[in-house]
Amino acid sequence: MILVAKDSIPGLQKGKEYFCFGINIFIDMGLVFALIRRDIDGTPILEDIKHFDLKDVNNFSEWVVEKKYNGLRIFLTPKEFVDFDWDLYNDGDENMDNEFERKYSFLLKNIHLN
Repeated sequence: MILVAKDSIPGLQKGKEYFCFGINIFIDMGLVFALIRRDIDGTPILEDIKHFDLKDVNNFSEWVVEKKYNGLRIFLTPKEFVDFDWDLYNDGDENMDNEFERKYSFLLKNIHLN
């Protein structure tokens, strides 16, 4: 999925395209986040979807929907990231960092960002 930043805020450049590789919907909080990579260092971050316009939903049909907390939290994820251990990744596990880069590169290879 390709998103275009509507705003220039820390981590985003207005008008820049971002490859989104996850959507987190928090119905109980009224929030929706896009999972993108931060410009400065490439760190995966959740950014409020309100800062983006949707450009392309390439391969969105291959994403998996996961519901938690009686359906109050919905996670849309490319099938490649369904079993990814974000806790280990965020703890700095080198194997998970390599796995993230492998999966991200695989998804990105057929996407064309401007």
